[in-house]
Amino acid sequence: PYIGAGTGLANISTPITRIVGSEAHKLEDEFLLAYQFMAGANFPVPDSPFYFSIGYRYFTTQDAEISYAATPGYNVKFNHTSHNIE
Repeated sequence: PYIGAGTGLANISTPITRIVGSEAHKLEDEFLLAYQFMAGANFPVPDSPFYFSIGYRYFTTQDAEISYAATPGYNVKFNHTSHNIE
């Protein structure tokens, strides 16, 4: 069995663009504090040198606020969270 935790930075970017006049403007990227927790276990496969592994990982970032460079004051707020079975 294993358990773990970690912190770091995540680069959040989006393919969202906004049309202003005749120009398309991409949302700006942002670096955010991120953290994750994980747990799992390994089980030997009988009569072989292999192991079967199963685990869970929870990953999240702080809330992001991404703005359009071409339109000050127009912001998109969200966070990124994932639950993974590995």
